Amino acid sequence: MVSPTGETKVFAGSNSDAAIVDGGISKARFKYIWAIAADRQGNLYVFDDHYLRKIEKVE
Repeated sequence: MVSPTGETKVFAGSNSDAAIVDGGISKARFKYIWAIAADRQGNLYVFDDHYLRKIEKVE
């Protein structure tokens, strides 16, 4: 996520090793993210390559 000031935050995955791998915060990998959306519950939906992936909000 990018803040209005330009700072970035990693919610899941890594900024290296591009691949499509499901898993927890440190294990998930993304290949080609082309869109991100959020629902009212705070979950994120990531359109990664040809897949729709969900990152669930954890409280």
